[in-house]
Amino acid sequence: MIAGRPPARHLRPRGEGAEQPITTVELFFDLVYVFAITQLSHMILGDLTVAGVGRAAFLLVIVWWAWIYTTWMANWFDPAAPAVRAVLTGVMLASLLLAAALPDAFGAHGVLFAISYVVLQVGRNAAAASLLSRDEPLRAVEREPVRAVGGFAEDRHLVGGVELQRPVVRDVLEKKIAVRMPGRPFAEPEASRHLLPG
Repeated sequence: MIAGRPPARHLRPRGEGAEQPITTVELFFDLVYVFAITQLSHMILGDLTVAGVGRAAFLLVIVWWAWIYTTWMANWFDPAAPAVRAVLTGVMLASLLLAAALPDAFGAHGVLFAISYVVLQVGRNAAAASLLSRDEPLRAVEREPVRAVGGFAEDRHLVGGVELQRPVVRDVLEKKIAVRMPGRPFAEPEASRHLLPG
């Protein structure tokens, strides 16, 4: 929180002495991901081949990505606020569908897995952006994945021999996790500039 600025609605209080207790909704959310990891471990036990472990590892990255972005959101937003609690409950239900579809994500439940993942990621970020005031710097960070999904018509870029859409490469690799792209100047991750006080 910046000095002299009132706390934004729906955000957790920041600063010295500000407590951030864990809520029941956050604990249930984490239990859904414990279930997802259990599903992945059963996938590996059912197919102890390199291909089976590779598929489980790929799905683990997807599950981790969904969990980490929601955890990041819950660290900034106050889960005690009814609107934030509703968003987290919706994300939890989408995550439960995603976890239930994991064992057959490459087969009959692939569509359920994909739809629940997209609803989870886009819905969470759109809802979080709508909870913030227009002048809140955190709003730009929450809106980026939605912009990346809408920007698929932009030009393509090769990374490690894989063709990716430039907005995804730029926003995720450069701004979120500070990976330098070939032929582009390196800059500090945008997310860190938005979130630093001062």
